[in-house]
Amino acid sequence: MVQVKEFLNYQEGQDTSVNEWLKGMGDTIEVIDIKYSVSNFQADEKAGWNAQEFSGVLIVYKIK
Repeated sequence: MVQVKEFLNYQEGQDTSVNEWLKGMGDTIEVIDIKYSVSNFQADEKAGWNAQEFSGVLIVYKIK
């Protein structure tokens, strides 16, 4: 059965989280694909006129 694992992050360290999860899963999974996306939300008064960065990783895998 194909499964997914999602990692959402607004700050640095996303790569560490993904690498730790992959290491923890070890040989129990077969990675099919890894998707990475970066975007930002438009600056506005609520955000203090600073654009908000956003990134996400989606790992598609099978359990062996």
